[in-house]
Amino acid sequence: IHAGDLDIWEDCPFRFACMRVLDLDDPAPADRPDPAMEGNLLHALWERVWERYLKAEEPPRLTALAGELWGETVASVYPALRERFPGRELQLRRQVRDLAEEQQAWEDLLGSRRAGQYREWRVPPLAAGGLRLVGRCDRVERLDDGSLLILDYKRGSTSRYGQALQGAVYALALQEAGWPVAGYAYICHSDGGVKGVFAGEAHKLLKRPRKGNTPLEQKLDSAREKLEEMAADLRAGRYSLNRKSDSCAACGFRALCRRDEAPEEGAS
Repeated sequence: IHAGDLDIWEDCPFRFACMRVLDLDDPAPADRPDPAMEGNLLHALWERVWERYLKAEEPPRLTALAGELWGETVASVYPALRERFPGRELQLRRQVRDLAEEQQAWEDLLGSRRAGQYREWRVPPLAAGGLRLVGRCDRVERLDDGSLLILDYKRGSTSRYGQALQGAVYALALQEAGWPVAGYAYICHSDGGVKGVFAGEAHKLLKRPRKGNTPLEQKLDSAREKLEEMAADLRAGRYSLNRKSDSCAACGFRALCRRDEAPEEGAS
């Protein structure tokens, strides 16, 4: 399974079963932009931006690069966005601009500590309870002390990623392969925010406050525990419902779980 599947499972095991066990489609409504395609677009854009930025003898500002590459990336990855949803394209472009400025502000500290950068980097598989988790990090900064800082781009807002474990799964996989991990963070487009978990002083590289930061090892222990629970449920064939999930409103499997027929019932 993919590293991000743990968060789908935590949100609603039944939805996980529909998507990953039964392999059912959960298509976006035809009259709305496709969230998956928007995600593909944003990931492709930042991969191109950083490739150009790090190759330049005198790097331009990230805002300028993102603006320059936006049109050709939309055309090659998600042309229907411009053709059918111009308002949404403009909104995404503004979000990209704001995040480019945010990332530029990190470069004073992060850029001086950068010993290398990996993009769309496949992490070593992680074994847990009979599961084999695979994944690919959007962006990983290798720091001058040899540690890795994992950065994952998200189209949503930080409110959705306070408890997310995908980054922790990446960190576990890298640690078990012998890499020291400085932390991980979700870079969120909807609100221009960043949600992260860091070790030592790594939070300073992204100008994050230390206050309220969960210790990295505590988060990794939690991820390992949840993976073991998930593996046990999969072996037993348990796919419980969570009818109070934040994903219910947009979930395409509502007719299967019959949530709208019994909204007050608990998980079963």
